[in-house]
Amino acid sequence: MLERVFQLHSFTSEIKYSIRKQIKMKKQPGILIALFFAVATITGVYAQSSGSFGFEASFGSIKSQSHTNLSEDVILTSIQKKFRKQFTDVKRESWTKTNNGYAIRFNTGTIDYLVFYDAKANIIGQVRYYKPTNLPNDIRFQVESAYFNYDILSVQEVTVEKTITYLVAIEARNEWKIIRVSAAGMDVYKEYRKG
Repeated sequence: MLERVFQLHSFTSEIKYSIRKQIKMKKQPGILIALFFAVATITGVYAQSSGSFGFEASFGSIKSQSHTNLSEDVILTSIQKKFRKQFTDVKRESWTKTNNGYAIRFNTGTIDYLVFYDAKANIIGQVRYYKPTNLPNDIRFQVESAYFNYDILSVQEVTVEKTITYLVAIEARNEWKIIRVSAAGMDVYKEYRKG
């Protein structure tokens, strides 16, 4: 568990650096939040390579919290109503309080979700974790064309303010990479050598 915390801290520091670099280079609003949420995706890829899929291994168990404050209960009820309307056929649902709302993780069959709501019951971001077979064809073609000697392992789709960024984990014989694909283009987000 302690090792997991250190890994998450290390990934957070690297993502903060990447965020600063991304903002300076492209000045895209919303990418800051999207990359912050990407902390979860990096640990998801690590869990995938360890034999687990999705956020179960990435986030461990997040327990629902008890609520004693009436206004907090009103906020939670509002978010729950909106959540039930927006997502159906939900399995393995788990809620946790965040600084400005709630994070809900759940599964809808072949896709794992992590959805963030603010206190006004608005979705402020979401991460979808899925297998390569669910990757949109245009994104798959873009990645496979540039990295034809690699196999696609997993996909994390980060959505913030209607901006979608795909983090695609790929593997070759001696290395694996995380490729970031967005409206701004495609680049290598992370790169690792095996052995």
